[in-house]
Amino acid sequence: MRGDKDSITPVEQARDLKTLLPPDTDLTLLSALRHIPQIEDPGMFNDALLKTLAKL
Repeated sequence: MRGDKDSITPVEQARDLKTLLPPDTDLTLLSALRHIPQIEDPGMFNDALLKTLAKL
């Protein structure tokens, strides 16, 4: 999970890193958030985290 407006770790870098993970790994982009989405919008982050954990 990451903010789609992160200027420290660009989305392209996250996509590159994702290639090192299992193919069924999701990359969740949180709208309008930056580098620390869990602090910027805890509710949105927690919702996305719970959805991801439910898939396991």
